[in-house]
Amino acid sequence: MLLSSYRLYVPFFIIFTLMTEFITYWKNLFIRPKVFFENHFSEGKNDARYFYFAMFIFGTGTGIDRLDRQLTQHYLKGTLDQAGIINTWWGYWLIGIIAGIVGGCISYFVGGWFYNVRLKWCKADDDPETSKSLYLYSSFVLASVIVLIALINTFLFEKPYMEDSVFTIWDACSLLITVFTIYYSIYVSFVGVTTSTNANWTRAVIWFMVLPALIYSLLYFTVIGIIYAYFTR
Repeated sequence: MLLSSYRLYVPFFIIFTLMTEFITYWKNLFIRPKVFFENHFSEGKNDARYFYFAMFIFGTGTGIDRLDRQLTQHYLKGTLDQAGIINTWWGYWLIGIIAGIVGGCISYFVGGWFYNVRLKWCKADDDPETSKSLYLYSSFVLASVIVLIALINTFLFEKPYMEDSVFTIWDACSLLITVFTIYYSIYVSFVGVTTSTNANWTRAVIWFMVLPALIYSLLYFTVIGIIYAYFTR
């Protein structure tokens, strides 16, 4: 009897332990990024745990972001009827995942390479593997929020973009969450750089905080200006 009970509870204990480890890993990235990078990427460590999961979410978030931009352009031009299958949920997710994973892999190598270039501009050691990991896991923060919002929208709306849709409270909330996460992911990236590398702190502030935040701010003001001009013409 005791042996059978033991055999019954062992799988549940293993699953519970793995899930607890999984949740703690990502919770630290989101809530305690300094602890996350100290535990997994400082002092020569490159503990890229759950790498394939991170790549899947990163790629999918990248693909969804590109689809949203395309659909926004169609919406502003009044050509949503020409968007085809990307304005259906099954097409949106299928193309977002497939194209996103391919594009995400390319972005991982190219973005990781440029991340390493910026680190060298900050007088850090040349370490391409750590650079790619810092780029991936800091980008995961934003990508996961994009995927989560898209998943919620799937259950709330008939299709990704509606011709006669009105701006709802959820739209405002999701927009604010996305904007906040963009700037927060910049902060997470900066924490990763200053925790895991020997980059000069002042230069890291410029290359990994000030300039990225400035670029995103300029892009947002430009987009807001275009949308405002469209609706007030």
